Amino acid sequence: GDDQTGYAMSASLTEMLLARGGRSVLLRFAQDGKAAGWNRALQKHYGLQSIDQLQAAWEAWILRSGQVAAATPAGLR
Repeated sequence: GDDQTGYAMSASLTEMLLARGGRSVLLRFAQDGKAAGWNRALQKHYGLQSIDQLQAAWEAWILRSGQVAAATPAGLR
């Protein structure tokens, strides 16, 4: 159901962010995102300018890694 789809998407996105920066960067990103906003945190920790850029990077990562997503990343919108 929707819960499983959401979980699969979250797990996939988290895996990509871990691959890009490791656990410590992911934790700092989460803290900064809550405190200062997600776009600023994306810029600071991953060099991405927006949620749209994050989505595009995630889609490319899914294709490169050969993952079969339970749902498309567009489900984030």
